[in-house]
Amino acid sequence: ASKVRADANRGRWFHVFLELGFLQTDILKALQDDGNTQRRTLIVASGWLQGARYAAGVIEERYTPELSNFLREPMLVRALLDEIASLDATTLQAPKVASLQKGLAELLEIINIPLDGVIAEPKVKRVNQLAGELADSFLAP
Repeated sequence: ASKVRADANRGRWFHVFLELGFLQTDILKALQDDGNTQRRTLIVASGWLQGARYAAGVIEERYTPELSNFLREPMLVRALLDEIASLDATTLQAPKVASLQKGLAELLEIINIPLDGVIAEPKVKRVNQLAGELADSFLAP
């Protein structure tokens, strides 16, 4: 991470891109380690939600019907929901996990649009709000 920051401060964007790729690989390897089975899905889901929050925030500020389509990720959200459903019973009973399932199901309803579809502006706002609430819930003690 320090290499990424240093290269970004120097404007060496190709190196930033490469280092982020290496960092991503290291993170994915760590998530595959024993003991991370239950956490892996939750970490990936909360990371995606944080990214969705940022993307939806930008799209909400600069809304156009065409731009709203960038939030379309139904296959990814379905995969996250399937992975969460496969977690053990103890994990599934945790309030944060139950909230995550419910929130992702709501997000799926909003973003499950045709390839050339449009997400209405109020729905983009809801994606931003919901993704933020869900991501924040995983940061809260």
